[in-house]
Amino acid sequence: MDFSTLYKKIVSSYKKSPSLYRESLFWKHYNKLNQAQLEERGYENFKQTANWNYYQFEISSIRNIYLLFLFSVTPKLESLKILLRSKIKNCSLPWFRRLIYKYFIGTLYEFVAKIDSQKILDGIAEPLEGNPVLVSYKNKLLSQDVLSSTLEFYTLEEAAQISQKKFLKIAELGAGYGRLAYLITSLLKNKDVKYCIFDIPPALCVAEYYLTRVFPDIKILKFREFKNFKEIKKEFEKSQICLFLPYQLELLPPKIFDIFISISNLPEMRFKQIANYFKQINRLCRGYYYNKQFWDHFNAQDNLRMRFIDYPALPNWRPLLLRPALAQKDFF
Repeated sequence: MDFSTLYKKIVSSYKKSPSLYRESLFWKHYNKLNQAQLEERGYENFKQTANWNYYQFEISSIRNIYLLFLFSVTPKLESLKILLRSKIKNCSLPWFRRLIYKYFIGTLYEFVAKIDSQKILDGIAEPLEGNPVLVSYKNKLLSQDVLSSTLEFYTLEEAAQISQKKFLKIAELGAGYGRLAYLITSLLKNKDVKYCIFDIPPALCVAEYYLTRVFPDIKILKFREFKNFKEIKKEFEKSQICLFLPYQLELLPPKIFDIFISISNLPEMRFKQIANYFKQINRLCRGYYYNKQFWDHFNAQDNLRMRFIDYPALPNWRPLLLRPALAQKDFF
């Protein structure tokens, strides 16, 4: 099935979703933009179009807070080496913005490398699928997505020791194209790990098409409609990656996941949706919930301000780790 056919199939099912699981005004705007980008430049270039609207930040100003933080923790001689020895590849940004971006990636690499106790960055590379922007530095091809995902892996490792688990079922709400699913599945490929993605189109369409291509030898439960979990139970149990629309959370049995993840997505919804997802996470997750969001975010399209204290955590939850995100201090 080509990407266009897959997209039409998933959108057709999505339009029948209950309103509680349909996109907010925020995502109506960005989904139109993402759809137009995918139509104009194709799935083949999504890492340079739609991906800028997921968790890949286009660092184009020397005043960017993430760049300023990394500059402050990078020795000046190291900064000079990054500027002189790094090269940005396959990027259409103007030359000065390319310079800023390659410096950002180089300093982010040095930051991540200092905590990379498992040497992830020596063994994981950004797939060329999707035409990513890459930075060549220290004989490595670096991407923002692999570096960000590595930081998130180590946070999960610190709180939940996921690399030590023999069996692991992970769910992620709003996974973009599946960058974290790619990294965790690659790292834990010798263990019994299942990674389930719940998202709306076009992101779910990109994730399914992408993950089936970068993992051709892995059993994947592709999106399909079902009315009862029994219809997919056997295939679900055999699959390492599963893809669902958000409303299908309600069709899964309770306490099925060990880890539930949501990254940079909840403030972009309506509060009623956020409260419902917390209810579903509580029903479905028997272990750890990893929430990474802005400390304070105003969603103008939906007229919603979400602060850290506004998230409706349930009384039976116990906090294990709370801090600013390692390289993005405006996130918790």
